[in-house]
Amino acid sequence: EASANTHLVDVVGTDQAMMSHLVQRNLIMRYESPERESFEAAFKDKQGYWTAFYLNPKVIPYNSKIVRAEEAPKSYADLLDPKWKGRLVMEDTEGGWFGSLLLYWGEKKTLEYMRQLAKQNFILRNGHTLITMLIAAGEYPAAVATNGPRVELTKLRGAPLDWNPPDPTVVSITTIAAAARAPHPNAAKLYIDHVLSREIQENYIEKKFVKPSGRKGVASSFMEKVKRSGVKMIPLDVGSPEALNEFQKTYLQIFQH
Repeated sequence: EASANTHLVDVVGTDQAMMSHLVQRNLIMRYESPERESFEAAFKDKQGYWTAFYLNPKVIPYNSKIVRAEEAPKSYADLLDPKWKGRLVMEDTEGGWFGSLLLYWGEKKTLEYMRQLAKQNFILRNGHTLITMLIAAGEYPAAVATNGPRVELTKLRGAPLDWNPPDPTVVSITTIAAAARAPHPNAAKLYIDHVLSREIQENYIEKKFVKPSGRKGVASSFMEKVKRSGVKMIPLDVGSPEALNEFQKTYLQIFQH
């Protein structure tokens, strides 16, 4: 739309890597919402372009009717167990997850592990929500990694699902910002103020949709389970859109075989 000089969007919500790309292309407006003061530094950019709408920790989900809790994979090492060969599913656009682990573990350890993981012949599918639904339906017993809040919400709605946080747990940030040439810039700012407010973050984002908030003082039952497990949480942050593209290419080279 921007390339065609057509500006229809007021507010943009996307992951941190894509938002950084939009900022680089001057497609995002700098707006210091007064609500930003209540967010941790890790959940907002220093320049005032975006703020975290919610957090998305990557967990290992499983069907609790098919897999007993004590047998469910709880770690990256567990995913290499021969019993899972050819049975599990994984998202085909997890270049950010892959890159974040590579930056945390180092290239040698990460590539060695991922090549072992690829030998498990996991099925690649597109869409975290789709993967959650397929596991809930019993088509696959579990997945390598997917967005935990969607799994927890589907579980609370009655699906036979549960999940474990691996160590480290990669946490992506879904961000929100105003478009640089928003048709209704003042409405965009008011909307951002609204969704970042304690009322919406606590009663709507967290309680209704189980999306962990980056706002201080908003309790999250989901994040409490992650913290109780004792795992380390690391941000899904690969530095730049260009780096993300390279990580995605390597990820597919390893797993598309």
